[in-house]
Amino acid sequence: MLEISKVLFLMVVSQLSKGISQGSDHIFYDMNGWSKVFFVIVFFCVLFAVIGLILKHSLMIGFLIFLGFPLLMFFSKLVMIVTLGWFVLSIIRTATGMSNRANLGVKAK
Repeated sequence: MLEISKVLFLMVVSQLSKGISQGSDHIFYDMNGWSKVFFVIVFFCVLFAVIGLILKHSLMIGFLIFLGFPLLMFFSKLVMIVTLGWFVLSIIRTATGMSNRANLGVKAK
Protein backbone atom coordinates (compact mmCIF):
# COMPACT_ATOMS: atom_id res chain seq x y z
CA MET A 1 0.00 0.00 0.00
CA LEU A 2 2.93 2.33 0.67
CA GLU A 3 4.17 1.74 -2.88
CA ILE A 4 0.72 2.61 -4.27
CA SER A 5 0.67 5.81 -2.22
CA LYS A 6 4.14 6.78 -3.41
CA VAL A 7 3.33 6.16 -7.07
CA LEU A 8 0.06 8.12 -6.93
CA PHE A 9 1.72 10.95 -5.03
CA LEU A 10 4.56 11.18 -7.56
CA MET A 11 2.09 11.15 -10.46
CA VAL A 12 0.11 14.06 -8.99
CA VAL A 13 3.23 16.05 -8.10
CA SER A 14 4.73 15.57 -11.56
CA GLN A 15 1.52 16.74 -13.25
CA LEU A 16 1.25 19.79 -11.00
CA SER A 17 4.91 20.74 -11.36
CA LYS A 18 4.78 20.31 -15.14
CA GLY A 19 1.82 22.66 -15.42
CA ILE A 20 3.20 25.18 -12.95
CA SER A 21 6.60 25.25 -14.69
CA GLN A 22 4.85 26.11 -17.96
CA GLY A 23 3.38 29.10 -16.15
CA SER A 24 -0.20 28.49 -17.16
CA ASP A 25 -3.52 27.66 -15.60
CA HIS A 26 -4.34 24.78 -17.90
CA ILE A 27 -3.58 22.07 -15.34
CA PHE A 28 -6.60 23.19 -13.38
CA TYR A 29 -9.17 23.96 -16.05
CA ASP A 30 -8.69 22.08 -19.30
CA MET A 31 -11.34 19.37 -18.95
CA ASN A 32 -14.32 21.27 -20.35
CA GLY A 33 -14.04 23.84 -17.57
CA TRP A 34 -13.83 21.27 -14.77
CA SER A 35 -10.86 21.21 -12.48
CA LYS A 36 -8.43 18.30 -12.74
CA VAL A 37 -7.48 18.72 -9.11
CA PHE A 38 -11.16 18.36 -8.18
CA PHE A 39 -11.21 14.95 -9.85
CA VAL A 40 -7.89 13.98 -8.27
CA ILE A 41 -9.26 14.73 -4.79
CA VAL A 42 -12.42 12.72 -5.48
CA PHE A 43 -10.30 9.86 -6.87
CA PHE A 44 -8.09 9.80 -3.75
CA CYS A 45 -11.14 9.92 -1.46
CA VAL A 46 -12.79 6.96 -3.18
CA LEU A 47 -9.57 4.96 -3.57
CA PHE A 48 -8.45 5.28 0.02
CA ALA A 49 -11.97 4.79 1.36
CA VAL A 50 -12.01 1.38 -0.33
CA ILE A 51 -8.53 0.59 1.00
CA GLY A 52 -9.64 1.79 4.44
CA LEU A 53 -12.65 -0.52 4.34
CA ILE A 54 -10.39 -3.42 3.47
CA LEU A 55 -7.72 -2.66 6.07
CA LYS A 56 -10.01 -1.26 8.81
CA HIS A 57 -7.49 1.54 9.40
CA SER A 58 -8.04 5.15 10.29
CA LEU A 59 -8.19 5.90 6.57
CA MET A 60 -11.98 5.85 6.84
CA ILE A 61 -11.80 8.81 9.21
CA GLY A 62 -9.87 10.74 6.58
CA PHE A 63 -12.44 9.80 3.96
CA LEU A 64 -15.35 10.94 6.12
CA ILE A 65 -13.62 14.26 6.82
CA PHE A 66 -13.03 14.80 3.10
CA LEU A 67 -16.41 13.53 1.92
CA GLY A 68 -17.91 17.01 1.69
CA PHE A 69 -14.73 18.86 0.79
CA PRO A 70 -14.22 18.30 -2.98
CA LEU A 71 -17.05 20.66 -3.93
CA LEU A 72 -15.65 23.34 -1.62
CA MET A 73 -12.11 22.75 -2.84
CA PHE A 74 -13.25 23.28 -6.42
CA PHE A 75 -13.34 27.03 -5.82
CA SER A 76 -9.85 27.57 -4.47
CA LYS A 77 -6.75 26.23 -6.21
CA LEU A 78 -4.33 26.94 -3.39
CA VAL A 79 -6.54 25.24 -0.83
CA MET A 80 -6.91 22.27 -3.20
CA ILE A 81 -3.16 21.82 -3.54
CA VAL A 82 -2.51 22.16 0.20
CA THR A 83 -5.40 19.84 1.08
CA LEU A 84 -4.34 17.23 -1.46
CA GLY A 85 -0.76 17.31 -0.20
CA TRP A 86 -1.85 17.00 3.42
CA PHE A 87 -4.24 14.17 2.57
CA VAL A 88 -1.58 12.19 0.66
CA LEU A 89 0.97 12.70 3.44
CA SER A 90 -1.54 11.53 6.06
CA ILE A 91 -2.24 8.43 3.97
CA ILE A 92 1.49 7.68 3.71
CA ARG A 93 1.95 8.26 7.45
CA THR A 94 -0.91 5.89 8.22
CA ALA A 95 0.42 3.28 5.79
CA THR A 96 3.90 3.39 7.31
CA GLY A 97 2.57 3.20 10.87
CA MET A 98 3.77 6.66 11.92
CA SER A 99 0.28 7.83 12.80
CA ASN A 100 -0.66 7.62 16.47
CA ARG A 101 -4.21 6.75 15.52
CA ALA A 102 -3.06 3.90 13.29
CA ASN A 103 -0.79 2.15 15.79
CA LEU A 104 -2.60 3.26 18.97
CA GLY A 105 0.60 4.43 20.62
CA VAL A 106 2.60 1.29 19.87
CA LYS A 107 5.80 2.04 17.97
CA ALA A 108 6.34 0.10 14.76
CA LYS A 109 9.28 -2.29 14.98
